[in-house]
Amino acid sequence: MKHINSFQKFLEDEVNLNPNRVERIKDGIETVETFIKNSDVFKNYFVRIVPQGSYRQKTIIKPLIGEGDFDADILLELKEIEGWSPKRYLEALHDEFKNTERYKDIVDRRGKTRCVTLDYADDFHIDIIPSIQRGDGSVIMNKTTDQFEPTDGDGYALWFERTNTISTNDFLIHVVRMTKYLRDREGIPMKSVMLTTIMGGLVLNSTRDLYSDLPTAFKVLFGRLDEYLQSHVSPPVVKNPVLPSESFTRHWDQESFEEARDKVRDLRIKVEEAYAEADPETSIKLWQDVFGDAFPSDAGLIPGLLPRTQNAVARRDEGEMFLSDLNISENIKYSVAINANVTQNGFRAFLLKNTNWPIAKKRKLKFIIEKCTVPEPYSVKWKIKNTGAEAISRDALRGEIIDDIGYRTRDESSLYEGEHYVECYVIKDGVCVAKDKLEVPIGRGE
Repeated sequence: MKHINSFQKFLEDEVNLNPNRVERIKDGIETVETFIKNSDVFKNYFVRIVPQGSYRQKTIIKPLIGEGDFDADILLELKEIEGWSPKRYLEALHDEFKNTERYKDIVDRRGKTRCVTLDYADDFHIDIIPSIQRGDGSVIMNKTTDQFEPTDGDGYALWFERTNTISTNDFLIHVVRMTKYLRDREGIPMKSVMLTTIMGGLVLNSTRDLYSDLPTAFKVLFGRLDEYLQSHVSPPVVKNPVLPSESFTRHWDQESFEEARDKVRDLRIKVEEAYAEADPETSIKLWQDVFGDAFPSDAGLIPGLLPRTQNAVARRDEGEMFLSDLNISENIKYSVAINANVTQNGFRAFLLKNTNWPIAKKRKLKFIIEKCTVPEPYSVKWKIKNTGAEAISRDALRGEIIDDIGYRTRDESSLYEGEHYVECYVIKDGVCVAKDKLEVPIGRGE
């Protein structure tokens, strides 16, 4: 059985990082940013700080009691400093922290290769990864080899964001969290970046109906993880989906790969049995055999985890609209699928859904309805939503709901860097009976 409410409560109580710990991360990052901005060495070269890794992808989880810690990776973007070697960036950043009363006893205890680490009290640390812009891309520094290495943290984050939308309701994020919980509980040797990349690649556009609820999404994706691992006899090549030159396979050897493969197989069998069991009490015991005794046997609904349409108040930016503002209710009975033609003078047009890369600025976008099963007559409305620091600075967050002019298309342009989106609503007899959402990631380049 699914036990949807038990899954929700388990995720909230046992897996998700506590709100107070999330605040510790935010406060720590803000303090580090202020410190570097005021640093004598770096203040004239500071560009911005960008969260990375599981904190940015929202897949960070609570450490098991008595084991491990939680961390935040941040990319420190700098202007290039003439004459500096890769190693010098890291050494100078370390020295800036070391020469202060506040940080001298907590800096760089872990001695990592590409970052400077701040170890806070208890179970929390921040990894600071310096980077500079070179040509059309960014590079980070390897202290051991004294070499620059290509990176694309923004591209990876946007790839994961778009992949997550396929699973609907952030189910990919929740499944990755729950799988990481199992990894830590069972001692499965699999780095977070490998786990996140593999599971993101296992989400398919053609199977959205399989992500109807969290237990189903977990069973589907964990089963695919098992099938993926079983299809290999040696560590598979797991590449960065937006930077093919980078491989994460370095985190596995033959022995650790086989151990991960065998443990995932054993857990997958238990997951299938728990999901298929028809008796509620027996099913709960089987799920507890998977996740441990902390998996609740009788969970009530958690208001904060209800679907968005059931929340009493929707979060909105200034100028943003929701269908309820137009007295339009939702009763989704049909399907609609949208895409976007992306064009610019001198470039070949392409469809947005066919690329994993952020699109550049100053591209022409024509949003189109590719498929709609709603019987006519009906009307169409569009919502164009901007996000990100650049849109905020230009007072251009938008989010109004606009009538289609009769061609079932909407023309726009890519203007601001950020993780934007477009929603399409099909209205019949005053009710929204079909809708679709398309992520529009826009990068810094033109």
